Amino acid sequence: NKSAGTLTLGGSQAFPNITAALTLTSGTLADGGKTIVVSGTGVLSNSATHSGAGVIDYQSTAATIQGTGGTFGNFSLTTSATIGTAGTQTVTGTLRLLGANSILNIGANALSALGPIYSDGATGVAFSASKMIMTNGVHNAGGLTRQGAAGALLFPIGSASQYTPNSISVTATTHGTITVRPVNSEHPNVGAVNQSLKYYWRVTSSGYAGVGATITHNPYSFGSATLLAGTLTTYRSARFNPATFTWAQNGTTYDATATTAIPSFTNVNLGVGAVIDGEYTTGNATAFAAVQPYYSKGNGAWNAATGVWTASATHVGADLAGPPCSTCPVIIGDGAAINHTITLDANGRSCGTVAINSGSTLDASYYTSLNFGTNTGGAVTGRGTLRIASANFPAGDFTNFIG
Repeated sequence: NKSAGTLTLGGSQAFPNITAALTLTSGTLADGGKTIVVSGTGVLSNSATHSGAGVIDYQSTAATIQGTGGTFGNFSLTTSATIGTAGTQTVTGTLRLLGANSILNIGANALSALGPIYSDGATGVAFSASKMIMTNGVHNAGGLTRQGAAGALLFPIGSASQYTPNSISVTATTHGTITVRPVNSEHPNVGAVNQSLKYYWRVTSSGYAGVGATITHNPYSFGSATLLAGTLTTYRSARFNPATFTWAQNGTTYDATATTAIPSFTNVNLGVGAVIDGEYTTGNATAFAAVQPYYSKGNGAWNAATGVWTASATHVGADLAGPPCSTCPVIIGDGAAINHTITLDANGRSCGTVAINSGSTLDASYYTSLNFGTNTGGAVTGRGTLRIASANFPAGDFTNFIG
């Protein structure tokens, strides 16, 4: 614990195993090329910085790595068990999952792995449902961030007991970072429900420049054919653009019967430009029909036929009759000069996603069985006000709304 500066381990002797606690709260611990083993029931907590050519090797049976905002140099998980993280962490060097059943469960937290990720002590990538990085499977989870590089970049991730990896290949003059968040749900903004995979991958990127014309998405695996729905013989990959609420779909279909992976596809197959970001899934063409966004244009009831909703992103335009459909995006106010209060009118109201922007209010009153994001699949965003009088909190992913 140094308020500033670096503590460097010296000498030629091996560093003794830590069986009580290794706590990094501030400053930098430089390992001096040594292996620092946390074993037994030792507790590891990192809210500071670890660096060096050595490694922190977690062999402890303590179920959670404590701390948040920490940085590891090289980190190995040797414990053959599921080990959680209590907060956001970064690994700048090599991350290894060494135990036969080593699962790093980041839950809703973010993990940035800026170097290689290996499934063994060398360069293996034989990940599985018992050796992976696991999230909580919701839209606004922190996800796994990797430093981009030439070639296929593997994300050895999953949710719950499902291993659902994907790989993305990008050519660029400058590689940034890519974040993948697997979501354990049918996409909330499909044009027709029960016609697509009940799983999708939310992909975002940062810092890229000079991106090449073709971005290849290697097989997105989803672990179980039970997640498939609808007519399986006419499946096609698809991408949802959350900025424009639009779908792009592959013109080539495939037979998904008994499959557990989406065949490789490119942005060109989807008819979109050189963009990495998107929400990717697969299904029938009906699932990817145009979805209608509902923008508030005035104060009033959720089910109002006039005066409350419009299809225009300017929040000014012709009336759009309410109530919004169960997969429709809803946008209340613009977070600036346009502020509205929308009042729920009945139990069981739902939508695909909802943005309650700063200055605006969604008043749920005492109504129950409300769903503003199809459970884990869709998100509630914005910095506005949600007013509820019922003891039953609405369903939806509120991570970014209340976080």
